[in-house]
Amino acid sequence: MRTSSILGITALLFLAACGALLAEDFPFENPVAGKEAKATFTTNSDGATAVQVSDNHGAALLQQDLPKQAVQSARWTEDGKFLVITSRNSEGHSPWRCTVDVFSVDAREIRLLSDDKKRPPFISSDIWCQAPDTVILVGHTFSPKIPAPDYPILVRYQMSKRWPQLKKL
Repeated sequence: MRTSSILGITALLFLAACGALLAEDFPFENPVAGKEAKATFTTNSDGATAVQVSDNHGAALLQQDLPKQAVQSARWTEDGKFLVITSRNSEGHSPWRCTVDVFSVDAREIRLLSDDKKRPPFISSDIWCQAPDTVILVGHTFSPKIPAPDYPILVRYQMSKRWPQLKKL
């Protein structure tokens, strides 16, 4: 059993309950304002989520639909360069699994932090950030043969280093 992962999640949950995390960490607010841009989300009639990102002067940086995705949470990295979006399948498939998309202000595009054998699947819509661009998400490992969402682990990504490896949508 990975005691350190369970202790880390327990500590984050304790801090949230004690109010040590900022109020803007929870709940998800729409639009999501960042240092360099803001993002607005709307749900289309077909179940897709429309994402619109504009800079702080109102100029459009992105308008894109996320097909079959119901956005659960969104958060800018501390440096304001990346918007991390967690969503669930809007058709109800794999309700314990989250999809994670990342928008880059510099690249003006959204990419998928896709599942692969090197990384566990995401099982929570919670997003935590650390300066400058580290993102912490909740994943699941099936190594002890415990089904999701039990046995969560924390996974960390430095977005500026991870961005080139993300799958284009």
